[in-house]
Amino acid sequence: MNLKSKIATIATASFLALGIVSGTVAQTATIGQEITANNAGPLTASLGSAQMEAKTFSFDAQKSTGNLVLNVEDGRGTNTGWTVTVNAQDFQPQNGLNATAIPSSGFRFVERTSLTAAPGDANQLQAGNSSQSMTNFTILSARNGTGTGKFTMNFKTELAIPAAQPAGLYQSQVTVQIAAAPGQ
Repeated sequence: MNLKSKIATIATASFLALGIVSGTVAQTATIGQEITANNAGPLTASLGSAQMEAKTFSFDAQKSTGNLVLNVEDGRGTNTGWTVTVNAQDFQPQNGLNATAIPSSGFRFVERTSLTAAPGDANQLQAGNSSQSMTNFTILSARNGTGTGKFTMNFKTELAIPAAQPAGLYQSQVTVQIAAAPGQ
């Protein structure tokens, strides 16, 4: 093979290679990503802290204000919503105090002061109505399609103290319950 033949062969191979490389052939691929629900993931609600202001004995009925912190976590990954209820028992006298209990019907949710999410969208949650008694009260809920995340709600409370309630310490058991049922 002479030099001219070699150059022609190389040139032909180069054009063929260039045609293969520069040819436009489109291919598409479908890539799927499945995220499975974590049915064992946490769905919890708890009270982080609870405080009521101290009052001085009075012959008149009084109102005591306080703050409660509610923590909710939904790590199931289902976005099927949930409902949190609270149920307060009567405020029982402590330390051998000879007095009647302060009725829980006078323990009320006044207002939400803050609601934060990390992660999650706090704007999609519904807080309970103000001035509701904390007896079997739906305090916070997430509709179907929402609720995944960690949420902290701070809220004000109010306790009606009857006139001439004896001085002393009174305590209530407050039960917080979360149900895997979407809010309304």
